[in-house]
Amino acid sequence: MQIIVGSTPYCGRERVMPLLEHLGCTVVDEERIAELSATLAVGGHSQPVAELLAAAESPAVLPLEGPEKLSGLESWLPALPDAKLLLLHTRPEHALYEAMAGGRAPNAVLDEWRSAAESMVRAFRLNRTRTLVIDVERALAEPDLFLKACSRKFGLPGTTWNGALPAARAEAEAVYDVIAAQAVAQTNGLADLIGELEASSLPLGSPPEPPRVDCEAAYAHHVTIAQELKDVKAKQRNQAKRAEEAEQQLQAVTEERDRKA
Repeated sequence: MQIIVGSTPYCGRERVMPLLEHLGCTVVDEERIAELSATLAVGGHSQPVAELLAAAESPAVLPLEGPEKLSGLESWLPALPDAKLLLLHTRPEHALYEAMAGGRAPNAVLDEWRSAAESMVRAFRLNRTRTLVIDVERALAEPDLFLKACSRKFGLPGTTWNGALPAARAEAEAVYDVIAAQAVAQTNGLADLIGELEASSLPLGSPPEPPRVDCEAAYAHHVTIAQELKDVKAKQRNQAKRAEEAEQQLQAVTEERDRKA
């Protein structure tokens, strides 16, 4: 049995992998996934996916993250009738926060999230009976419910989770939350896509909420950066002034020496 795990960018898919391994699944080697991704990116079809899954130890897990790997999923998945589909996602604000914490600008990441989410929704519509759509944050908050859902849907042995899971998200500046919230709010049609994706998701625990924007922390960060910039500019002005004075003194000494020569 094989499980294809599709995920939106920066959703924290790797934090869920320990739960699937706890169910007895074997994650496909990263190098093989990279080779497969290159094939899919140039218009590949179901054959390389089928070959990779067939060579893996069952139950095998094949992670595919991002729009370039999920593009066309709904078209080639029917050629793999025995494969199951687990679609993992988070709200776009979470993805943007993680991406900006890693140094990426928000607009491109938001486009990637949207494209991947649209592919997920299309794939779910065509493969409901063998597909689970789950929000990563809810899975991590309720690991036993996640394990139970996967056991039932994919025919895996039931078990419970007693271990620790990786941290929820990277440590970064509060201003990223402000940028992420505004980017999502001002993108046309995104609210409908978020609603459709969440409606397709299995309800595990409480419904996901948009990240809380700490305006006070964001403002404090802005004030600190502004003051630091002001101090740097003042230091640069002082250094320029001292350099100019030194140049004038040197010129005066040179002129005095020339007169005496």
